[in-house]
Amino acid sequence: MENFSYLFERYNAASNWNVVKRIYSNSGRRLEISLWLFKVIYLVLAVTSILTTSTSLLISSICVALVWFWLVSFTRKVVFANEFNLYPVQMEEFSYDYQFIRYLDFKNLVINDGYKGDSTDDQKFIENLIETGKKEVSPTKLVYVSSLISAIIAIVASNASTWPTKVIFFSIVLLGVLLIAAHLSSNIGRSRSAKLNELRRFLCWLDSERKIKAAPKFEVVANRSDGHPDVASNAKNKSEKKTE
Repeated sequence: MENFSYLFERYNAASNWNVVKRIYSNSGRRLEISLWLFKVIYLVLAVTSILTTSTSLLISSICVALVWFWLVSFTRKVVFANEFNLYPVQMEEFSYDYQFIRYLDFKNLVINDGYKGDSTDDQKFIENLIETGKKEVSPTKLVYVSSLISAIIAIVASNASTWPTKVIFFSIVLLGVLLIAAHLSSNIGRSRSAKLNELRRFLCWLDSERKIKAAPKFEVVANRSDGHPDVASNAKNKSEKKTE
């Protein structure tokens, strides 16, 4: 129980927000200014296009948004260049929600604190929390956002024959924005069960790394008659030397 409270606190400390802050603050002066500049330009164009129903401004805002998304991805690789060099596969495979970066932050926090708890017992305790928590299902903000989107779709569909084309077009764009907001909302405001599942994954990864480091290292000690190297562990070599 004590371990869980500590681990969950460290998990929350390794948050998305901290990663985003580092992307901006550690990117260098030019990249940081570019990130903020494109974000402000996008917001100005998007709001103006909706207020004026200007198609050209809307297209411009979408183009600026695409450039901004690319710039964020590029800056992430610059800021975390060392991590990409050490863990190229993991950084790409678990890039969504900055998951692997947050795992590395979590690992550094617990290692710096000298955590030596039993990861297996902690995982079982978390699994028990997840199972017992399934019986306490309550509405989340995603349910309310989904209901709002459904209401907007119904309104647009029922008035499609009477509304001007531009109004319908901008209503669809607004719906797209709300869908993105719903996705971000479900990601930022994740349920406790989702957080516990991710914490359990982090502990699995940490446990795997510990086992790899604790495993005996192997080295080539001789050549067999078939030309292939004969491999033995360092521990075995040391014991043979002592016997001699």
